[in-house]
Amino acid sequence: MWVGCIAGALNPEEYRQILRKVGFKDIEITPAIVYTKEIIKSMAEQENPVDAHGGIDTELLDSAFAGTRVRAYKG
Repeated sequence: MWVGCIAGALNPEEYRQILRKVGFKDIEITPAIVYTKEIIKSMAEQENPVDAHGGIDTELLDSAFAGTRVRAYKG
């Protein structure tokens, strides 16, 4: 199952509850990558090196986004 969305993303406990409700068990949710301010700055520089991160508050975004691995079993 693939889930992806920054706007409206669920926190891990909400996601766990939904998975339980539809019959999944042994649910494991683990961070795969946490987007730190350094990673965000690097991505911005690659996208637009002239105005790398003008106006972006990297302190506010530091670790605010993450990629996650979810493992669960149905049955």
